[in-house]
Amino acid sequence: MTSTDGNGNIQQPALIRCPKAGCTWTTTSNDRLIRHVRGHEVVFKCPSSTCTMAFKRQDAMERHAWKAHGFNTIWICYYGGCKREGYGLSSKFRLEAHLAGHGISYEQNCELEKQAKNDADHINMASGSAVDGDDGDDLAEE
Repeated sequence: MTSTDGNGNIQQPALIRCPKAGCTWTTTSNDRLIRHVRGHEVVFKCPSSTCTMAFKRQDAMERHAWKAHGFNTIWICYYGGCKREGYGLSSKFRLEAHLAGHGISYEQNCELEKQAKNDADHINMASGSAVDGDDGDDLAEE
């Protein structure tokens, strides 16, 4: 992002350097600096038991797990009528951005997920089929 001074001259934003010794990375954004610095400190391992890949950022690991191993069941839109309803997105960040288009939060999406699963359980029980080994005879204990 550039700005102008009082004389109309274009001013470049100040560069912010990574504080890690030996790293020459620079940016003009504090948010990007925070994301970059976390990459020095954290390693996210692929959740697949057959994969040895690790990533500096969680979103990169999630994207890999989704594309390479099909782990897409976590980041699903449950908003009724959505053209992507029931399909996975590659990361929580992308799901949250997608949900913002519907005007709902991640937490509200989780509530819609619970409702969808309860509705599916009721439909399966009404048709006489068991869900996940559930014979429908359990009573809630308090």
